[in-house]
Amino acid sequence: MRILGFIVGALALILSSGAQAQAWTSHYAVEDRFAIWFPSAPNIEETEWLDEYDNVRAARRYSAERRGSTYSVIAVDYSDADWDVLNGAYPHAASIYRQKGDVTYDGFTHLDRIHGHRLQITQDDGRRIYFKTLLHGGILYMTEA
Repeated sequence: MRILGFIVGALALILSSGAQAQAWTSHYAVEDRFAIWFPSAPNIEETEWLDEYDNVRAARRYSAERRGSTYSVIAVDYSDADWDVLNGAYPHAASIYRQKGDVTYDGFTHLDRIHGHRLQITQDDGRRIYFKTLLHGGILYMTEA
């Protein structure tokens, strides 16, 4: 739980200027087992995610906006998935995000021995997407800023 909060908190600090860093609030997602910092109280919406085998998986999207930037976490339930599906979860998520623009960084990542994938993407309009996905405890976490 601390891990994802640390990731997104660090990302928020990196991406924000001094003025933007003011008034960030912590959010505890008990059901999805993570804590995170957002620039304001997040909007939470139930959604669905298609895994690489086109199985529909329940998911929640937590998002907040500030000064034209969007920060989000999507938590996808993989608790009933077998080993093969789990192993393909974060590579599949990365493959979907690669289609959003020109990938300027694409690499394996880990945090406290939790494996994942990280991307930096530049879109046609010059905006950047910072994406990271980790799989832990049967939940796929996808962070985007």
